Order: sequence, then C-alpha cells, then structure tokens
Amino acid sequence: MKFTVNREQIVGPLQQIARIIDKRQTCTILSNVLLQCRDSKLVITATDLEVKIVIQLNLNDIRVEGNITLDARKVLDSCRLLPTGSDIHFDLEGDKINLSSGSCSYILNTLSADDFPEFNHTEADTCFNVKAEKLKDGLDKTAFCMALNSERNYLNGIEMTINDAMLKLVASDGNRLAVYKEDIGSTGVNAKIIVPKKAVQELSCLLDGLEEDVEIRVSRNTLEALYKNVVFSSKLVADKFPNFDRIVNQ
Repeated sequence: MKFTVNREQIVGPLQQIARIIDKRQTCTILSNVLLQCRDSKLVITATDLEVKIVIQLNLNDIRVEGNITLDARKVLDSCRLLPTGSDIHFDLEGDKINLSSGSCSYILNTLSADDFPEFNHTEADTCFNVKAEKLKDGLDKTAFCMALNSERNYLNGIEMTINDAMLKLVASDGNRLAVYKEDIGSTGVNAKIIVPKKAVQELSCLLDGLEEDVEIRVSRNTLEALYKNVVFSSKLVADKFPNFDRIVNQ
C-alpha cells in the first residue's frame, strides 16, 4: 500500500477517530485504526465494538491500493509532528509502514486488516433527517443528567423519541431529570430508542460546529448518523426507559 495525503486532510479525521478508542484497551487490534485505500479514496475506521466511526477522504495520489491497521494514537502523533501543510507519504513494506515528509520519517508497526473486528448491525428500518445544531443542542442539554454507571442500564444513556415532527430527548440518573423537545419538521417517523452514554458524548463532539442536516438511521440494535464524509454508528441500549410522563407533564 502506497499513498500520499496532505497533513491537514488527515490529522482532523484521526483526532475524531482516536477519541473513541479506550486507552485501557486490552485487545491490541481495537487500539488500531483501519486504513483502506481503494478507488481514489482513503477510508479510515475505528471501533471499540460499541461505537464505530468511518471517515472517507478523497485522494489524488494512490500508487498501490491495500488495507492495513495501525496504532491509532501513534499514527496521529506521527502525523502531528510532521510540518504543517506538508504531504505525507505512506509506504507499506512487509509488516511496517513508513510515514515520511521531506527529511522527516516515522516507521510504525502494523497488524493485518483481516484481524480487524466486524461491527455487527441489522439493516436500518427507520430514517429521518435533523439539523445538526438541533440534535447537538438537545444532547448537550440532557447529557448532564445521564447516570455515570448505574446498575439500571437504561439510565446510562438518553431516550430519543421521534413522533413525526417532534424530537424528544430524556435523561435521568434516578435523582435528576432533563427533557428536551424540539420541532424538527415532518419526518413521518415514530420511533423510540435509548442511545448509550458514550455514543451521546462522541456524537455531540462530532456535531460541534456542523450546520447541515444529519441523516439518522435506526435499526433493531443500532443507530447511525451520516453527514458529509462521516458515518457514526452505535449499539443501542436494549432496555425500556421509565415513563416519566406520569411524574412530569411533558
């Protein structure tokens, strides 16, 4: 695998990717990022098996296509240390990859892309669009009420309800309750899911400063958020949120 990418084009995506990787990860391959070069595109993927981020970059210089995985934080740190605005050359030789720009170069170990885990999910049966700023606003205004590590798993996240044009987010740690409601325009969708805490936090970060619509796809066990060149996926909490409407008239 051999390709060239501009430093500024890849550093941002690698920063987004690296956030979801647990530093305490005991499975080595889950500390890695998957790089796939094909059809003039570089596809970058990371997962901890609960959430996944896929970012696609358009490249003009792919000399040899291929797939490989690298330690996510090491490749990010190496790219950061290279000169601003420089082109970075990735050259895979055997089980090592050389990152170089001018007189600077770093050699990193790799693991086979064949060992990178699959993120299992079912086909989406519900889709709707929502303004990124509205979704982020709702997540930020309710996330503080999520439980930190409750034995009641349904409290470790946010309940998201779509009732045609109405988006409703509810979070509680058993002592506090936050409810957010917003008109997002007719969607023709009626759905109720629980989005886990880590997905709420990561999705809020990804949506920061985004102005366009986000496409939300919901299946039996996963949520996907698609915008620009990014696909964010998360497993859902398989539980039922308490009916707080009986306590608070919302």
